[in-house]
Amino acid sequence: MTQPPMPHGPAAAGIPHTPAAYTAPPQLGATGPLASQGARLGARLIDGVIVIAGAVVIALITAFLAAACGPGSTVGTVISVLGYTILAVALLGYEPYTMWRYGGTVGKLTCGLRVVRLEDGSPLSVGRAIGRAFAPVLIGLIPFAGILNICWCCWDERRQCLHDKVCNTLVVAKT
Repeated sequence: MTQPPMPHGPAAAGIPHTPAAYTAPPQLGATGPLASQGARLGARLIDGVIVIAGAVVIALITAFLAAACGPGSTVGTVISVLGYTILAVALLGYEPYTMWRYGGTVGKLTCGLRVVRLEDGSPLSVGRAIGRAFAPVLIGLIPFAGILNICWCCWDERRQCLHDKVCNTLVVAKT
């Protein structure tokens, strides 16, 4: 007569075995479907074109006006300083302002995306928008972390980049 197989593992110790339930990664953010990586990349490319074009226009106008005043003129120097200050403010303020005021940059809004708070899906505060805009700069100071930051959304269950994690933000598709 053959004996039944001997139990092993937790069942042998008298502990009932209950398989862990599989939970699929969330496909919904706080207020809508998560943004795809392709849409995020498209938004970033559109924003890059806008920022570069704006910078070139401001720099050319500043250089033209400064040159028209003559080399070494005080007015030309003032125009140069003023023009490049406007350029710096525009470049540094574009992303935080548009995320705070409109829920996303021109690129994100064009691609049907918006940036929200992770906790409740509400719009970003001014401080959180500034933090989210400048977190990639700080992360990028660490070798290889800048590349890791932008690639992180490819494997993260909420499709967050590291700067999203740092600032508790989520990029969702507008519904």
